[in-house]
Amino acid sequence: MKGLVDQPIGYAETQKCALTRARHAVSDNCDYGVGLEGGVSHDGWLINCVAIVSKSGKENHVWGLSFPLPKEAATRILLNKEEMGPVMDDIFAKTGSSKSVGGAIGQLTNGLVSRAEMWEAPLTCGFIPFLHPTLYPSL
Repeated sequence: MKGLVDQPIGYAETQKCALTRARHAVSDNCDYGVGLEGGVSHDGWLINCVAIVSKSGKENHVWGLSFPLPKEAATRILLNKEEMGPVMDDIFAKTGSSKSVGGAIGQLTNGLVSRAEMWEAPLTCGFIPFLHPTLYPSL
């Protein structure tokens, strides 16, 4: 998809990718497009952004969980420009996609928090201004 990078670095790039995904997803057949994007902050924290775009063009974004990545992972992602999934798989000596085993959050919490659970609350909160438009007139 045009406008996306393999591994977003920083808040601005992560938000831009989430909005690009949401804008691409909205259509005449649905009321909203949703974009989820995980990135890495410039100081080595995992960050994730949810963007929601309505059919009428209104946009919102929210941030989800954020936590520091292991130093080795942050260094490889930020300095070597590697993608998080393969880096985490290598660190945890796993094969295949980290996304299928709960993502970085699942690996780092020993399965206590899944990738799906990480996205659940920010996705829900992203809809708040659409559910209560009179409370968010600037949206």
